[in-house]
Amino acid sequence: MAELTQVLNTFGDKFNAALKAMWLQKLGLLAEDNEAEALVDELLGLMQQQQLDYTNTFAALTAYCHQGTEVPEPLASSLGDWLARWQARIAGHKEQSAALMSAANPQVIPRNHRVEEVIADFERQGHSDKLAPLLAAIRNPYCLDPEHAYLQQPPEQGEDDSYQTFCGT
Repeated sequence: MAELTQVLNTFGDKFNAALKAMWLQKLGLLAEDNEAEALVDELLGLMQQQQLDYTNTFAALTAYCHQGTEVPEPLASSLGDWLARWQARIAGHKEQSAALMSAANPQVIPRNHRVEEVIADFERQGHSDKLAPLLAAIRNPYCLDPEHAYLQQPPEQGEDDSYQTFCGT
């Protein structure tokens, strides 16, 4: 019993360390320090305040690292000063940051409204032309084929408000 208690007592620290490492990777940050933690915390707060799409926000930041293009609007405006601080932080090691971020940030996820479209097609007509592109995109979610870019889009405002998921679905 003492061994189990000892293992359980270390879980919180191990979990928090893994969580910090994940956030650093998602933002392409090479070193953990107070500034890195502040960048993570502030971004998460901005995403919640601005109701930014999780997947698309990280996908856009990853694309910035790879392509060096500007972060698209309205995301850049939504992130404000945070964006400039993050860009300055990764400026000296953009290639390394891009590699870290590419491994941590999927470009597409199986969004509920897209899955429901496929299901509805099958219920109506016994097949769906939308299934193959969806499966192709989620088989390799870290590399987006431009023809599957539409799968990145969240549902329109109000379109998916009543949708509810449950554990195990």
